[in-house]
Amino acid sequence: MVNVLRLQPIWLPLIAAIGLFLMPCAGALAASQSEWQECTGNVAKNPDQSISVCARIIDDSTENEAGRARAYFNRGLAYYYKRDYDRAIPDFEAAIKLNPGYAAAWAYRGAAWNSKGEHDLAIADLTEAIKLNPKYVFAYLMRGNAQYDKHRITRKGDRDLAIADYSEAIKLDPKYLAAYANRGLVYLSKSDYDRALPDCDQVIELDPKNYAGHRCRGVAYCGKKDFDRGIAAVTEAIRLNPTAHLAHVSRAGCHYDKGDYDRSIADFTEALRLNPKDFEAFNRRGRAHAAKRDYTSAIADYTEAIRLDPKYVAAYTNRGLAHKALGRKAEAIADFRKALSIDPADKTAERELKSLGG
Repeated sequence: MVNVLRLQPIWLPLIAAIGLFLMPCAGALAASQSEWQECTGNVAKNPDQSISVCARIIDDSTENEAGRARAYFNRGLAYYYKRDYDRAIPDFEAAIKLNPGYAAAWAYRGAAWNSKGEHDLAIADLTEAIKLNPKYVFAYLMRGNAQYDKHRITRKGDRDLAIADYSEAIKLDPKYLAAYANRGLVYLSKSDYDRALPDCDQVIELDPKNYAGHRCRGVAYCGKKDFDRGIAAVTEAIRLNPTAHLAHVSRAGCHYDKGDYDRSIADFTEALRLNPKDFEAFNRRGRAHAAKRDYTSAIADYTEAIRLDPKYVAAYTNRGLAHKALGRKAEAIADFRKALSIDPADKTAERELKSLGG
């Protein structure tokens, strides 16, 4: 079975989804039109400029509340694009305090919470954004992401709710690539390859050079045990975007499922070179090491995965299995207990703990 998959990161296309909220009404605010253009007009490509100019508007005592709310939002958006979520969240909070009906601020605070692993806070904020704007496509996408991320990390999220949110996003915007790609990946995580493939194909039909569609298609074929076809599709994804670490992760997963552990380890290693903070790639490379009975290397990878995300259940369970294989009973028991403390439904940890008398 193909391992649980990550969703496609969404960055530059987001501005179009929220353009309605970015620009103030002409003549209504104290800042000049040129200042507003610098604050809001190029957030993705020049976030530092946006941060600086928006800060001046925020500190302008002559600016009204509506203007300051927009300035806080856009500065938060700039921090969000820089992946500085600890600064983005307070700015979105300030925008919400000034304007509680600011749907975009709720949505992006939710997206930032999800990036920090605070899935419940994310779902709550995104639900509020949808309540304020029931046709807010981006909010449905990100709430789907939060539901799925909660599942794959803590096993407590609801993948069917994620699929429902992606489906609503597609209903509102039938050409929304990210929603097709992410829904396809959630179907893949459920081993529902026949439903995943049409979504993957739809992404490619809408954008033949979209690497996420080829990645999705490749994983689906690997899940159906058509490994050569699957690896070829993921390799095409890598050709289209060589620095996309998730494509290397997916090809590594295909090699793993095929039983080619050396190639799997090589692809995971490249993925980790591209993104050293990918805790799931460490966990999965650890599994490949364990498949070769290299439990010491496996434990090192599981430990790094846990360091990067202490809530990641699978790494505790897998490290417990590796400790058990090396005869380290106390360490194994500790890991299985920790896994169960996060996910009481972890059957592997429960079974192994009983077998060890722990």
